[in-house]
Amino acid sequence: QADEEGSNHQELGNRAPFRTLCLRGNWDAAPVTDLSQDHTKDAVSPELNLPFCEFTSPGIAGLLPDTCRQDNGLSGCSSRTRNSDMKNLKHKRILITGAGHGLGFETAKAFAAEGAEVIITDIDAQRVEDAIFELQSLALKVFGFVMDVTDPTHVESVRDDIHAEHGPVDVLINNAGIVSGGAFLDVSLDRHIGTYEVNSLGPVIVTHAFLPDLMSQPEGHVVCIASASSMIPLPNATTYASSKWAVPGFTESLRAELEHNENVHIGVTAVCPSYINTGMFDGIKPPLLVGLLTPQSLAAKIVCSVKKRKEQLMAPFLVNLIPLAKATWPRFAFRLLLRALGVYHSMDQWRGHQTFAQPVEDQDEPDVIRYAG
Repeated sequence: QADEEGSNHQELGNRAPFRTLCLRGNWDAAPVTDLSQDHTKDAVSPELNLPFCEFTSPGIAGLLPDTCRQDNGLSGCSSRTRNSDMKNLKHKRILITGAGHGLGFETAKAFAAEGAEVIITDIDAQRVEDAIFELQSLALKVFGFVMDVTDPTHVESVRDDIHAEHGPVDVLINNAGIVSGGAFLDVSLDRHIGTYEVNSLGPVIVTHAFLPDLMSQPEGHVVCIASASSMIPLPNATTYASSKWAVPGFTESLRAELEHNENVHIGVTAVCPSYINTGMFDGIKPPLLVGLLTPQSLAAKIVCSVKKRKEQLMAPFLVNLIPLAKATWPRFAFRLLLRALGVYHSMDQWRGHQTFAQPVEDQDEPDVIRYAG
């Protein structure tokens, strides 16, 4: 169960029309690699020409796990495809859903530090505004839109605005996600259905709108944030886990279809992390031998996975053993293992985010923000 993910929260039945909020980025500033300093006035660093995994500056290199730098094929960045890697992300246009905070925000920061042009989307206008201003202070090239990933018409409207102002995207990161923990019958049916709409249908809706962009480019990539729970049962998060089970199936089938139709220039990656320390899973107890991931470290691995066209990213390392255990152990023994590791009790005290963002239109926004569409 991964904490993906900025917010794309919404209650069913509250889909009032709203306009697209666009935040203009600082286009003239130079991207930087050391995010621990304020480089608003710095010149372009020569390190920007290096592949992400070769950064030596403390702001980025410190985020990269050793497995990523060593390219050993486990939880790092090794390529197992026959197609060329997307080695240079400079000037690539990256769209990230649910990027107002959490993993989505850190992923936006990591891609922007590579010299990419990053489009932040989130259903929460305030989070979009805050994220844009914070990244602008680092002289990173970003702009943003309010977007509801569960509304196909609104997603298409945002796409049209992006095309009109900036052009097609090169990389799509389906990151938006929600979780409603608790016993199955204690969670309202609306929350269960909403979880499927965001986590399962959201990637389908957004990919359907933006995949033609990737097909028209020389190289493209789709990333879908799944979860370690997409491979195991997770009590007290029944619909969250099952909504994430759909994501690896979607990415596998999409990849196969693209290859079958000779669109081999598009990579597809499923990201399956354990719990991430972003607040989405506050109160959980991580299973034995599996600590909380940091969004910064996972964001660095996601960038590596795009650059190396990695088909699947699992983190931490022990998550890589789940498919092997499921394939070789009897079902009852596998369930006993999960119970012994504490997986079945990990969500017992879940609190998570207790507020759910709604699409709103604020006419009192500062001048840097304007409405499009």
